[in-house]
Amino acid sequence: MVNFTSSIIEKASKSALLIKDNIPYIAFDAYYEDMTNSNIGWWTNSFYSGILWYLYKETNNEEFASWAKNIERKLDVVLDGVKDVDHDAGFMWILTSVCSYKLTNDLKSKKRALRAADLLFGRFNKKGQYIQAWNGDWAKGWAIIDTMMNLSLLYWASKETIDNKYKEVAIKCADTVLKHFIDENGSVRHIVMFDEKGNKKGVKGGQGYNETSSWGRGTAWALYGLTITYRETKEERFLNAANKVASFIKKHLPSEGVPYADYLAPKEEKRKLDSSAGAISACGFYLLYQLTNDNEYLNMGNKIIEGLKKTCLAPSDYQPLLLHGNVAYHTDKIEERDCSLIYGDFFFIEALMLLNKKDTFF
Repeated sequence: MVNFTSSIIEKASKSALLIKDNIPYIAFDAYYEDMTNSNIGWWTNSFYSGILWYLYKETNNEEFASWAKNIERKLDVVLDGVKDVDHDAGFMWILTSVCSYKLTNDLKSKKRALRAADLLFGRFNKKGQYIQAWNGDWAKGWAIIDTMMNLSLLYWASKETIDNKYKEVAIKCADTVLKHFIDENGSVRHIVMFDEKGNKKGVKGGQGYNETSSWGRGTAWALYGLTITYRETKEERFLNAANKVASFIKKHLPSEGVPYADYLAPKEEKRKLDSSAGAISACGFYLLYQLTNDNEYLNMGNKIIEGLKKTCLAPSDYQPLLLHGNVAYHTDKIEERDCSLIYGDFFFIEALMLLNKKDTFF
């Protein structure tokens, strides 16, 4: 797998020389679109920066670091505006500012990352013990499974400031996920809604098939996020929950190793796949293997990576690494179906870093 990892880094490096400091999101064919001037606050706008930081680590090419820092500065308009910051502050500033600070000791980046952590911390609802997902009255009381990954920013902030308050909030949010998001069979809800008193009042299907299904990428967020929380806390309840989700994925994963866009959607003639869910799930399985030494997790991670290699690798002249991503089960936008997604590419590289026992960003 070392040679394969090297080939992926080489291909991503060639793409970066073309993309430079643009901000990619979706590629319906060979080229990524640039989000810089269309939606600078979009939640995916840090993942290419994360790829650039991996390329910098692997190649020591200063151009990659320079472009990543340019993207970080582009996001200042979002951070300074505050009102557009939501629960995805973790995604947006872990892969820009935290990486920059860790890899170059840039104190301005540290300041940005701590400000983002404070904004994420401030979204915590004490009554319901959750982080408010989005802004606006329409989303009042909504929490989503994706937030499990954003908690990494809070864990980092507690270690950096030697202040346990961030970690305490992260653990409370993770406990809410155990209580309200994970079914006994290991399937995962996308959106849980709470009333003004903090009581659960319902669920929504969100980007999955319906409210009782198990959206593929959301299931992956749960697997990887719960495993990260176990790594940070060493609390067995989080390992047990991760194991439950892992068992669900193992049971429902297609034989070719690439997850469905929703594991419990009807068995259509040609079921939708989501390569990004596969890449994220592989990260979760590899981290579980590192923490438990259970070869079953290593084998599952390998099965998914082999499935992605066989089924989803993009042609050599494409900018993306992976094909066959899916943004949401019911999306009406053709460009969001069977496409390449920048976060799929990022987590594909992160999975390979985990497999090769290298330091990773989440």
